[in-house]
Amino acid sequence: MTPSVFDGLEAVDETTYCVELGANAEQALKKHWDSFITRDDFIWLANVGINAVRMLRS
Repeated sequence: MTPSVFDGLEAVDETTYCVELGANAEQALKKHWDSFITRDDFIWLANVGINAVRMLRS
């Protein structure tokens, strides 16, 4: 996870992030997940020769 998602918090991982934010954690994490990987990331991967990406749904 990108460090900016932890700005202003004592949390250092997703579990402590959820504990610290409580009910607000889900909304904040969804916003992060929806914007963390972009089309530009896939363009960069293709340009450096990566031709497959494994995507998991949790």
